[in-house]
Amino acid sequence: MLNDVDISIQKNIEQIFLLNNYQRELSKRFISDFMMKTDAIFNINALKMLLFMTVNIINTTMIFSVCFSFVISEFKETFNFFIQYMHKELFNDCLFS
Repeated sequence: MLNDVDISIQKNIEQIFLLNNYQRELSKRFISDFMMKTDAIFNINALKMLLFMTVNIINTTMIFSVCFSFVISEFKETFNFFIQYMHKELFNDCLFS
């Protein structure tokens, strides 16, 4: 990538947030006010990025994944971004969000 004066610059991706429409529908329907589980999984890919994963339980006692995020490190800022973006994507149009 080049900037305005043709000097090469480099950008690094620090976090990727993943969510699809099916997960969005289930989340809006089944995530309650009292429970949602988020955890980080280590060393699952060649880049050694962490995987943040949020799951919940539907009323038939089956577990579903809410959303995922690959991050480079487990800092407070990356976790806060994950929670804020998840809230924005899932509950932004809800009455009491």
